[in-house]
Amino acid sequence: MKKIILSTLLIFVGIVSYAQNWNSWSNWGGNPEKEIIQHKTRYQGEINVSYVFGTGSNPYNRIGVETVHGARLNPFVFCGVGVGVNHFYGQIEETYWGSYRPGAATFVPVFAAFRFYFINRRVSPYLKIDVGYGIGNNGRLYASPSIGLKYSFLSHMAINFDIGFQIQQINQYGSADTFGGILFKLGWSF
Repeated sequence: MKKIILSTLLIFVGIVSYAQNWNSWSNWGGNPEKEIIQHKTRYQGEINVSYVFGTGSNPYNRIGVETVHGARLNPFVFCGVGVGVNHFYGQIEETYWGSYRPGAATFVPVFAAFRFYFINRRVSPYLKIDVGYGIGNNGRLYASPSIGLKYSFLSHMAINFDIGFQIQQINQYGSADTFGGILFKLGWSF
């Protein structure tokens, strides 16, 4: 698990480092080099609500709420940390014999959050990746890659909509069970 998280973080450091050369992106709206130079790092926060339709061998739907806080490094890159609550519906609780019985489970994911905005406009598409650990009910790896659209309505406020995939692993008898699903998320950035 440490290797997966370390590899993911190294990939993002490479992407962020490469993001400093924006010559090929100049047709995407203005002069990104000038915007990066003039941009000051600022605080950015988010509050999101989500619904996940379970898929795969563990198809359990879930609802969630999360808050993310960090720094908008330039108009195109955000890095921060987040915490949330995901409530799973269905057969989650483990019985004495190793099978599942009807019930529910709640996980508290704590994660590193990365956002890569493709353009700096009122309506901006972005790539979003959250990687961390799910606390509770033998939780393990938590990951949530998605794409989204940001609609700014004030200078530093926006409505966000994401579509992606969410993964929560749990530890069961020394091995990992994975709960995956299609993610729909609506949020407010400030």
